[in-house]
Amino acid sequence: MTDGRYTAEDHAAYRRRVEDEQRRAEAERREATKEAARKAWIADGGSFASFDRAWDTLEAERRKERLREAADAARQSQRGISTI
Repeated sequence: MTDGRYTAEDHAAYRRRVEDEQRRAEAERREATKEAARKAWIADGGSFASFDRAWDTLEAERRKERLREAADAARQSQRGISTI
């Protein structure tokens, strides 16, 4: 901030910091999810190698499920809106 004014450059720097933090948090969340899935896979008798081979498919299925849940939630919220 210069002269006590919040400038466009200040805002751009702020947005970069926020977006960087969001990316870091998302990467940490993905890694924690993967580690939890790996532990469950191993506990269920799978191997590290088989988990690594299956991970991309597991992640894609998880993503599809989240999209289905989001679509279902959107449909539910729309049912509460009157068309009159």
